[in-house]
Amino acid sequence: MAKVADTLGYEVIVLGAGYAGLMAALGLAGRNRLTRIALVSRDEEFVERIRLQEGVSRTVTTRMPPLADFLANTKVEFIRGHVEALDAVKRSVRVGVGGDNREFTFDRCIYALGSRIDEVSVRGVADHAYRLDPGSGSRFVGALRSKLEASAGQSIRVVIVVGATGDQSILANGLKGARSGPTRPRNTNCDVGRTHRVQSSREKTWV
Repeated sequence: MAKVADTLGYEVIVLGAGYAGLMAALGLAGRNRLTRIALVSRDEEFVERIRLQEGVSRTVTTRMPPLADFLANTKVEFIRGHVEALDAVKRSVRVGVGGDNREFTFDRCIYALGSRIDEVSVRGVADHAYRLDPGSGSRFVGALRSKLEASAGQSIRVVIVVGATGDQSILANGLKGARSGPTRPRNTNCDVGRTHRVQSSREKTWV
């Protein structure tokens, strides 16, 4: 196991730099007596999840600088690392930073790590399902976009799994006949519980 570096203490540690975590950190950076605030995230870029569906049809460029630069002139220290363990009794958190495990203590901790896609519980997801997360893997949104572009003029079947992001993917990309979540999105041709051929009205190609 990698060594645990010297312990550092903070008044508040925010775990996760999504919408909730970043907003919490910025709120704490305002006028108050706090001087030691840390924001921990595995990624240095802020992911605008409400825009993920846009990546199906085009490359989505980030509108924010890296988090370390974004927070440079605030009271918030950005720590890029993966949360390994949280001890509420000792008020400490262990974070993998580079090749080391570092331990940070806190007076208060805000847990905002959010959720991730479960690729294990549902058989076939890891091998066959695309996800809208940014990345360079074979099952990320860039690979899906390339697949759809290569399939122009062909008829294939697409299933969009439940959730608000799935509905947004249909509406934002003009997809007709896609299977969405347990409810039927308004003003679309989506039927619940069925798979259909999906046509992009924006590109006028079968996907």
